[in-house]
Amino acid sequence: MTKDGDTVSLEHEKLIPLFTTPFMLHKWPDIDALNRELRDLILERERTTTGRDLSNVGGWQSDPDFHRWAGEAGKAITDRTNALVNHATDMVLGAHGLKQKVRWGVSLWANVNRRGHYNMAHCHPDATWSCVYYVDCGDSDPNNDKSGVITFLTPNAASGVSFFTETVGNKFNVWPESGLMLVFPSYLTHMVHPYTGERPRVSISFNYQALQGPRPGAPG
Repeated sequence: MTKDGDTVSLEHEKLIPLFTTPFMLHKWPDIDALNRELRDLILERERTTTGRDLSNVGGWQSDPDFHRWAGEAGKAITDRTNALVNHATDMVLGAHGLKQKVRWGVSLWANVNRRGHYNMAHCHPDATWSCVYYVDCGDSDPNNDKSGVITFLTPNAASGVSFFTETVGNKFNVWPESGLMLVFPSYLTHMVHPYTGERPRVSISFNYQALQGPRPGAPG
């Protein structure tokens, strides 16, 4: 490309990452003892209550009242989740020059998946952030590398059929690990592949709804 006979360099032109999706994962250290306590509490709750069916096909999901029956262990993992959600929020707002604390409404529930159980593709309406914490990831399956994998789908559905799909991709897979926590926007569609391990897989899910803080569409 030339301009008045001179070559115009484009090397300083940058792509603008419009409408990016924030996503955070963190592996908590030194948490084995807490995980054992949480696992026992959740499996006992599964044994004594019927649970509910939403996106789960098979498996057990508690009512969103985990904080009422999980005691000090529940408070300990919730405190860690609060810290990670607030950190992710600070990073999102900081990128827009904002520094403001957000007041949250929180609901949380426990999940148990056994062999053959999975979750259909879904999102979490009426929330801002959603989280998953893996208390016990169960067993790996040498014959199935997608056992219990959680898959996140691009929120831009059109890109999946038109934009460098073999290179850029339109999904993101996470292989669960005990102690791993994920934080993602609640609008992000996700699914869980059938779990084919023998031991139960135990996790906790959280929804955080912003009750006070930056308003959608407010100037920043």
